[in-house]
Amino acid sequence: MSRTAHELQRIGPEIAQYSEEESVAILYSDDSYYGIEFMKFSDRAKLPTSFGQMYGALYRSNVGVDFVFPESTNLSAYRVILVPPLYVASDAVLAKAR
Repeated sequence: MSRTAHELQRIGPEIAQYSEEESVAILYSDDSYYGIEFMKFSDRAKLPTSFGQMYGALYRSNVGVDFVFPESTNLSAYRVILVPPLYVASDAVLAKAR
């Protein structure tokens, strides 16, 4: 235990600031979530189900993913943005996603 603590103390500053940049993002919208929950058009169209399928496929493929929001300013940093059912979206959000 002491050896591990000493090793972490030695390399801690190097790994503390480590941040891996992901190239894939999933867009999450509260407005769409509550819109679908309020006006259900199908029992199969549930946002958590869509998120689970998307995230599960990425996880099994060992692809890291970020969750981004419509208010996010820079989506161009991502190579791929997955958009689950977007029930409610402004023109600005659609333009960003495009």
